[in-house]
Amino acid sequence: MINITIKRKVLANELGLINGFNQKTILSSDNNATNFNVISQNNNLYLDLSFSNTEVSFWRRLTIDGEGEGEFNIQTKNMFSFINSDLDADISLIKNEETKNSILIKTSGYKVNISESKKESFLVKKEEEFPLSIKLTAGEMSDIIKKVSFCIEDQKFRQNLMGMNVSYYKGQWYFVGSDSFRINVYKKQLQSNIKEDDKLDSNFIIAKRNLDDILKIVSFLKEEEEIEMLFDERRVVIRTKDIYFKSLLVSEKYPDITKFYDNKGQASMRIDTKEISNDLRIFKNSADSEQQEIKLDIKSDKVAFIYEGNIEKIEKELDCEYSAKELKIHFNVFFLAEALQNMDQEKETVIEFTGGSGPAVIKNEGVDHYRHILMPLRIN
Repeated sequence: MINITIKRKVLANELGLINGFNQKTILSSDNNATNFNVISQNNNLYLDLSFSNTEVSFWRRLTIDGEGEGEFNIQTKNMFSFINSDLDADISLIKNEETKNSILIKTSGYKVNISESKKESFLVKKEEEFPLSIKLTAGEMSDIIKKVSFCIEDQKFRQNLMGMNVSYYKGQWYFVGSDSFRINVYKKQLQSNIKEDDKLDSNFIIAKRNLDDILKIVSFLKEEEEIEMLFDERRVVIRTKDIYFKSLLVSEKYPDITKFYDNKGQASMRIDTKEISNDLRIFKNSADSEQQEIKLDIKSDKVAFIYEGNIEKIEKELDCEYSAKELKIHFNVFFLAEALQNMDQEKETVIEFTGGSGPAVIKNEGVDHYRHILMPLRIN
């Protein structure tokens, strides 16, 4: 007999995440179910949710109220569709002799029976050994994904760029995303089991679709909560005491772009981040898909931003600090705006240039751990 109560919003969040796994899986199926396992340990009652398919495995432990022990399986999509409303209410799940092959769900003054699903494979090997381990906090993981993922490739013909590259280089861990026109580089010293003389392939690519899942998972955690990232040649695991998520890595070789990790330009411009971000948002909203070029005309203390679209021309001049030879350079207005919007808005931004045709390095003043490299447009 099982009679448990849980916050409806909590269960909806977890089942929404699981439902998303199946929708994004290449060999997805409407028949995938979630295993509910109610267990009692040390005078506490827990609900363990388990899900697995061809690409991901997920386990989550939730503290609940109620009584009884046992397990049952419910179609994830059906359950999620039913409970994903009136999220402030509690929900009760009941399984006994009267419910037979169904689960009685009671919430907000009404009740419904949902049929149990057939038994499926829910084996999640949470204690499985992996050769590489990295430890960081949920806050650090969230910041890394947000900073890196926005420029990751979406086109399937560049599968080696369709994810975040994780590599160990000169004593630090590097997290990199790119679509070949721009590169995000986030570096950090993290606790790991790697030794300085270890020779790693450094070819760990976490698929972009799984980065979205990991970001949702860490949003359930407190920022200071510790996360363990585990790797082998084919898989990545995100593990805490109450969460286990495993997915396949992208089976491609990431291009060697280490030359950009510490690249410095020949000249630099310092500018107010918040002001330039707000102005570039206006330029971006006015631009069209056929004309994406924005021109920067940089002088000693002024920079002019010029956009000429098919319908309108927009110009804006801002104060800056620049001490090199006057420079004219062109960028994709959408890429430049996105880069600046992902900088810390309370710190000045420094843009380093290598002439009018070399890559530009965009970073916050005094910030060494994160940089954005943007290729200029070649104008005939």
